[in-house]
Amino acid sequence: MVKILVRVDLRKVGSHATGGTNAFREIKQHMSTQKAFLWALVAGVLDILKAFIPTRLAIWKWPNAHWLHLLVGGAAIAGHTFPFWLKSKGGKAVSPSAGVLFALASKVPALWRVFGLAISVFIAGIIGSKGIVSVGSMSGSIAAAAYSTKLTRQGKIPKPYGWGLVLAVLYILIMHRENVGRLLRGKEKSILSR
Repeated sequence: MVKILVRVDLRKVGSHATGGTNAFREIKQHMSTQKAFLWALVAGVLDILKAFIPTRLAIWKWPNAHWLHLLVGGAAIAGHTFPFWLKSKGGKAVSPSAGVLFALASKVPALWRVFGLAISVFIAGIIGSKGIVSVGSMSGSIAAAAYSTKLTRQGKIPKPYGWGLVLAVLYILIMHRENVGRLLRGKEKSILSR
């Protein structure tokens, strides 16, 4: 999408990720901030849907096959981060992980509370770090893992879903390892910067 809009290959600029944050930064250099935000939002929604739809279909077709739901969602997340048509240079797994969480929450309503906490911490992390999205992504993910673990222990979430969410968060953190390095060196860019 960014290649069509502004003739930029996201794999070669910025963080080299094809997700919404890098898309926003690059589009912003060629369009207004409002248009860049709109297109980044479109990219994010599409990334969410690419995991939500197959996971939701698996839930609909095999409602009690919890591990199958996670395998389908995990495959969508892996396809997002390592797409073969982009030479395995994809996004950081946050949006498709949210898509899987949405699909699972349609079956287990307690997961909406996990999502609510995750999005609140995500936004607070971005604001608190003055626009560093990776801080929000990682802190929101960690909050989701901690809260889902608590709800799993209380029996409010099926154990496979609880373990699956923890694994997804570990995957997100691994995908953000370069961001962590830049944060430690004080080199991580804010979306507010030019």
